[in-house]
Amino acid sequence: MKKNFPPVRLSLILFFCFSSFLFSQDLKKIDSLQNELAKAKNDSVKATILNSLFLEYAPSDIEKSKSYSDRLLDLAKTKKDDYFYYVAYFVRGIYHLKVSEYDNSAQSLKQALRYAEKLDNPLFIAKIYNQLSKNYTYTNKSDSAFFYINKTIEYYKKTNNYSGLSDALIVKASYH
Repeated sequence: MKKNFPPVRLSLILFFCFSSFLFSQDLKKIDSLQNELAKAKNDSVKATILNSLFLEYAPSDIEKSKSYSDRLLDLAKTKKDDYFYYVAYFVRGIYHLKVSEYDNSAQSLKQALRYAEKLDNPLFIAKIYNQLSKNYTYTNKSDSAFFYINKTIEYYKKTNNYSGLSDALIVKASYH
């Protein structure tokens, strides 16, 4: 008598086989980024790598990702550079959002907004407004969430970023 695997059991077996492969891919990318960071001489390159490391760690180890956010802020303070401040406060806002520290998230994102406005970069501004919209959605402040999603749409239109614009329009539709 031949036994058939139930679909759930087969799915679990496939998940465990492929998840270790996918995890090892992430480790390779993280190792590569850390090696590049150790070799980096240019501060802009360092900021980009620190941001990438933050994003790589955020889904699985939020506290480790925070350490890269801290390093970005240290770099910004050392260089007194508006772009570095923008990136540092933006990722700090995302960190606080992920750990449900919504007031701190809003504060960091508004700091990032200040620098994005100084840089006169509408795409940066759109991304910040988008995160602020999420923040206020999570805290059930629908008027603020609606205000920021409208600002997100306005700025994505300015940048002709149709991917971001379509995502923002879908979010806005979900508010109704």
